[in-house]
Amino acid sequence: MVGPPPHGHPMSAPPPYGYGPSMTQPSLCLKLTVSSFAPYRFMAPSDLPFRSVGLRLIQLVPMAPMPFFAILVCSLGLEAAGHAFMTVPHSKNNGYPGSYALPKGEYYTTASWWLDRSYFEGDPKKTPWLRPGHFSWRDARDLYPDFQQTFHPCGCYNPHGVEFCAGVELASGFGETTMGPSSGPRITPQQWVLGTSQETAFNMYANHGGGYVYMLCKRSAFLQCRLDHLAEPIRLSSREQVDAYLQCIWDCFEANVLEFAPGNSQWLEYQAQRGMNVSMKVESKTDGTLPEGSSWRWIPIPDTAQITGGGEGTCAWDAVASFSNDLVKEKFTEDFGGEGTSCDTGPKAHNPNNWQVKDQVLVPANLAPGEYLLSWRWDCYMADQIWSNCADVEITTSTSQTTSTTTPLSTSEMSTGTTSTTSQTASTCTDSELPVQWSQAGRFDCAYFQTRGATYSRPDAYCEHAAIRDACCFCGGGRPASLATISRQKGRRALRHGTLALLQNATTVRHHTGHGIMLEL
Repeated sequence: MVGPPPHGHPMSAPPPYGYGPSMTQPSLCLKLTVSSFAPYRFMAPSDLPFRSVGLRLIQLVPMAPMPFFAILVCSLGLEAAGHAFMTVPHSKNNGYPGSYALPKGEYYTTASWWLDRSYFEGDPKKTPWLRPGHFSWRDARDLYPDFQQTFHPCGCYNPHGVEFCAGVELASGFGETTMGPSSGPRITPQQWVLGTSQETAFNMYANHGGGYVYMLCKRSAFLQCRLDHLAEPIRLSSREQVDAYLQCIWDCFEANVLEFAPGNSQWLEYQAQRGMNVSMKVESKTDGTLPEGSSWRWIPIPDTAQITGGGEGTCAWDAVASFSNDLVKEKFTEDFGGEGTSCDTGPKAHNPNNWQVKDQVLVPANLAPGEYLLSWRWDCYMADQIWSNCADVEITTSTSQTTSTTTPLSTSEMSTGTTSTTSQTASTCTDSELPVQWSQAGRFDCAYFQTRGATYSRPDAYCEHAAIRDACCFCGGGRPASLATISRQKGRRALRHGTLALLQNATTVRHHTGHGIMLEL
């Protein structure tokens, strides 16, 4: 390989490419040649898009131009990992506000929708943020003739074809989500009213600086691109067909780049807690961007050594307009260092996963109402990477929000434990078991989502999702307490003896799929 290797991807011969949730490779040694570039650096394995097993790398952050040098790296294995995703609206790769708390492995699976080695003129020093919006699907295809990457507005968990991109075959239905090759929960997409400002957000496990943009494509046009250009099955599509499809898709999104609301309409939110906000001084790029005239916003927190290492940007504290309270100021200081003493060297500057980056975007008044896909595109500065996600939204002429049948609880009434029945409905209702995509193997229950919604001043916020609405009492779902459930988990012996006891007073016996035998008393 000539020149420095792509950031986080030290492989001169890419395949097999590790974009799946748990790809590993045999033991290997790699010789890395590195040139001078102040914003460019190597990071520890936990920060790289590829996690290493049994390997440590020294973090190299040049303060001045450095000569060429070589490093010999031996690794026992490599695993794909994602760094960021859209959380508001709920993205098609299942990113949502609470995702910041996922364990690293689950976070990476959710976030692995990206494009690697996205640089200009064969030079990894020329990263995407130097020319926002200019790196195209053609550049991804042609960068390495022997290895064509797929660049899609909704992101792809595998770069080898459009069938691996969200919304194409995976989660193609409105409200469907995907977690790589597996299905995620089905959600109720947000409604956006024409001519209003709406909230968007994304979360980063690894900060690479740079900036981002949001775009819309009408779902009918999105689906028509597939019908017009791709073969069935998609994997049999020719290069010409795939090229025509990608051009169609990108044309659709880039025709509707959203404007950001004026003023300080960008802020950080701590751990998805409403009221824990840091208002930021907005910085944008408009000159030389694509689509022409589009406004891209800077990531408001610089990556580690982004500025002190000689790059562009604004120090974390200099970007702050105001804090909503003293507690969030304390959290900001813990993560990004003290005012006047830290520019871009705080302990969480590179791993700001505690924070959602939020914006207000303007919904054009002249759009046709209907179902749309919203694309978030992040062009990195400190890495030659681009991250993209999509979310389903319904654009309407007026609001018609789902009505909850429950009364919002006060803070003192909120359940904070792990009980599966809320205090409001304990005597009349029992929560059903959540689907595994929502429970995360028992980590979350209905009480968790009710409490999480309360942080947004809406305890019933998650009731917009069918899985929560059907399972949870606080949404009007669940099961009446008069229905006794005997779980299969209690074993056959418990089921047999419990059934005999209940049958003495049962008037109706029926089967309920997934919950053992239900006896209505």
